Amino acid sequence: FIKMSKAIDKEIPPALNIKGTKLKDDPAEATIQTAVIFGTVGLIWGQIQNMYRNPPVTNTADSTTLQIIKIQQTQAQRMSHLGRVASFFALTGASYTATERIMRSMRGKDDYVNKAAGGCTIGLLMGSVTRRPKHMISMCLSMSTLFGAAEMYLEQEKSLVLSTPERFNIKVKGLSTPEDMKE
Repeated sequence: FIKMSKAIDKEIPPALNIKGTKLKDDPAEATIQTAVIFGTVGLIWGQIQNMYRNPPVTNTADSTTLQIIKIQQTQAQRMSHLGRVASFFALTGASYTATERIMRSMRGKDDYVNKAAGGCTIGLLMGSVTRRPKHMISMCLSMSTLFGAAEMYLEQEKSLVLSTPERFNIKVKGLSTPEDMKE
């Protein structure tokens, strides 16, 4: 799979790269990196949730056996919750990156369609928690719309920033306009 993904990425011509930047070499490596990053964020978020759901209980010298068992069960529940949250975050991050990279490799473009497809996979995973197909479909549609619209907005902002001097007739030192060439 890694050899195949490297070959696919190498087939993308340089003209299709984002504004002269080089695309990442290995989609599998990027997916693993994203899973690690999102898993770490999931650990932090799970710990924050644990602090509010199950306040820390300490073992005192006069604790009974029943209280000690209750403390151990609470700690086991905390660790279980922490693992579930971290793995869910890692899975969503990895699925988004893998889908987005595969779409980019297949289409040869890096645009809002790839981000929308990645958003749909996140939505499917989020909706699968309830085990209801209608939730999976609605989350897929909403997340793909959100991610696609965000990418379209960012691309529009980039083009506005790049064209600002010409649009507002701002003269920037070192830039020549056609009017300056005539003078």
